[in-house]
This record gives sequence, C-alpha cells and structure tokens, in this order.
Amino acid sequence: METTNNQCSICEKEYVGYGNNAEPINSGRCCDYCNSYEVVPKRFELLFKNGELHSYRDIYNPENRVKSNKKRNADED
Repeated sequence: METTNNQCSICEKEYVGYGNNAEPINSGRCCDYCNSYEVVPKRFELLFKNGELHSYRDIYNPENRVKSNKKRNADED
C-alpha cells in the first residue's frame, strides 16, 4: 500500500494516509486528530441543535460550515 503525505485542511499539519471528510468544518480532508476533536463534535451539534434531532443532510449543508482557526501544538500529535 502506498502512503502519501497530505495536509490537513483544518490545522494545516501533515498527515499520512487517506484522511477524513472535514465536513462541516470545510470541504477538504482532515487528519484523525481534527476529525475527532473538531469534525465529529460539530456533526453531533448540528444533528441535535435546539434539542431536536435533525437530518444528517444538515451536516453537509455548506451554510452550516464553520471556520476553525485552531492550530494544533506539536505536543497534541
């Protein structure tokens, strides 16, 4: 299996492998760290906004994208 280095669309650090779908943060690919601590929590927030369960389509709606200015520290790897 060929490994490639890619840049996370959220924290801009390099990661190896395929990465993860960064929606709803942005439309790029992200590292495992940002997927766990930025993307997945935001998806749950959108699913349960206002205390109601919403459609998964809300997650992928470009109007729901948020801009993450988070830059990871080297010790968070």
